[in-house]
Amino acid sequence: KVEVGKVVQGACVPHEIDVIAVRGEKKLFIECKFHGEQGRNCNVKIPLYIHARFEDIKKHTPQKGEINQFFNEGWVVTNTRFTKDAVQYSHCVGLQLLSWDFPKGHGLKDRIDHLGLYPI
Repeated sequence: KVEVGKVVQGACVPHEIDVIAVRGEKKLFIECKFHGEQGRNCNVKIPLYIHARFEDIKKHTPQKGEINQFFNEGWVVTNTRFTKDAVQYSHCVGLQLLSWDFPKGHGLKDRIDHLGLYPI
């Protein structure tokens, strides 16, 4: 099950989540970052920001009648590349990354080639 553009309450503020993906007991919080300029990378500020949002949502205590929005994993997906610091920080805090060439052998390019999902 996949939902897009949903607003979820955090402990401090509400957050719009790009993609919520659910399979069985696994529920993913996914933030997508599209960059149109060639050579632009996702630096460490992006995972820092996304991790802070993920933690705020985890700390929220649902009120009566409100659905508990517990997520198993936080993800950042981009069509470009991550800097070394972004990868290091994300690994440290357990945030999952997916980019054009990361993780090695399983990045977007590899997945597109493997599945033959070439854009027109």
